[in-house]
Amino acid sequence: EEEEEDEDMSDSSSPPIPYAQKPAPEGSCTTDGFCQAGKDLRLISLCTEQIDVPPGFLLVGAKSPNLPEHILVCAVDKRFLPDDHGKNALLGFSGNCVGCGEKGFRYFTEFSNHINLKLTTQPKKQKHLKYYLVRSAQGVLSKGPLICWKECRSRQSSAVSHSAKPNPSASPSTTPESGAANGYKTGFTQTGRS
Repeated sequence: EEEEEDEDMSDSSSPPIPYAQKPAPEGSCTTDGFCQAGKDLRLISLCTEQIDVPPGFLLVGAKSPNLPEHILVCAVDKRFLPDDHGKNALLGFSGNCVGCGEKGFRYFTEFSNHINLKLTTQPKKQKHLKYYLVRSAQGVLSKGPLICWKECRSRQSSAVSHSAKPNPSASPSTTPESGAANGYKTGFTQTGRS
């Protein structure tokens, strides 16, 4: 009866639900930070564990909206991740659960359900896979560099300035009226003149 009440509450006065996840299989763990098999995926719990990472896969950190202070550890085929320039990531997804060891997730939607991300929007790997994870000389796994997806790069420039990386090559084009930027005249005036 409780489930029916929840469905009835979606009347015209409540905002539309943009994305509804499939319910977890019966008997599955639905705790934030754990996979459906009940295994802990939080970096703080796995930082000293030896994690089996297949060849061609990398450990990355996912952010869950319900656990903003935690990073969830995932093994993802690096072909589906961008290179250092935010390019060349294959479309699609291939990942494994580092908690229970289940392999072969081919869709990020399916994977995000398995790791209990509990998303309110359509699952996108670009939005939720945030960090590369790195192991220190002492063997401790920790948050590494940000994964630079193409779309996060274009959003950074228009987003809050403290989150954008300083880009000195962008500044000359922003001040053409001054005639000089960074000590150089704008345009192509330096060619042919010594």
